Amino acid sequence: MTTVADPGPAEIFHREVLRGGSRYKGTKGFGSFNESRALHQADCRTGPVVFMVEQRDDVESGGHRLTRDLMAGYVAAEAERVGCGPEKVTLPDA
Repeated sequence: MTTVADPGPAEIFHREVLRGGSRYKGTKGFGSFNESRALHQADCRTGPVVFMVEQRDDVESGGHRLTRDLMAGYVAAEAERVGCGPEKVTLPDA
């Protein structure tokens, strides 16, 4: 899990946020996800902030489900922590 709160480095992830997989929207931003990585970009007072969850390996027989399972809670908690919450994210069904 990674949060990029500085607008300059956050822009590095913008293309992947747009084209990194299936798209979705949040209350203050948007994102994309695939089997192993989910990214979300929120528009905060300080500029864009990017939240990322990545799972490199399968977990037992569960595949890469952790990426999907953790994203909404991670974004909600981190958005509050960095001062741009509340942010609610709902990933579409796979």
